[in-house]
Amino acid sequence: MRLVVDQDGLIWPDLLQQAPGRGFYLCMGKDCLRRMHNGTFHRLKGKFPKLRGDWKALRLRMLKALDLRIVMLLRSMRTGASLGRDAVLQRMWNNAPLVVVLARDAGEALVRQIAMAVEKRRAAGARTVVVHALDTRRLGEPFARERLAVVGFDEGRLTTELVKNCAWLERLEGIEV
Repeated sequence: MRLVVDQDGLIWPDLLQQAPGRGFYLCMGKDCLRRMHNGTFHRLKGKFPKLRGDWKALRLRMLKALDLRIVMLLRSMRTGASLGRDAVLQRMWNNAPLVVVLARDAGEALVRQIAMAVEKRRAAGARTVVVHALDTRRLGEPFARERLAVVGFDEGRLTTELVKNCAWLERLEGIEV
């Protein structure tokens, strides 16, 4: 993930990689994130003299930026989305590569149904990626729904970015600070 430093020395995530100025890249692997602490940023003081590396605050900014980016991606992919259990399970009959976004608080029966359908697709040789992101209320917002537990998309450029951002969000939330 690209990070940039503003005039005040605060570090901000730059998910679209369009922010002006010089930045640096942060490894988003599980092991890299577990080793993060305030002292990690001291080696960047030479490049950014005003740098104020506060890992807790940066983590919160990164979580918020990832959440907003995921919602923006979902909103931009509205037209090709299959909303809800029945629509996603129907779409799984096609052999096209599929990305399924499950809400974190989706019911156990739904999670079990999706997992069984994914296993059948994999046995038939069809590619399916399942990611867990947001809660049912937040997942429903881009689609003008009060609650939504599952959404399906055909694989593409935007879904690749969606999967990456969901993985980063899940890793960041799993870290204790």
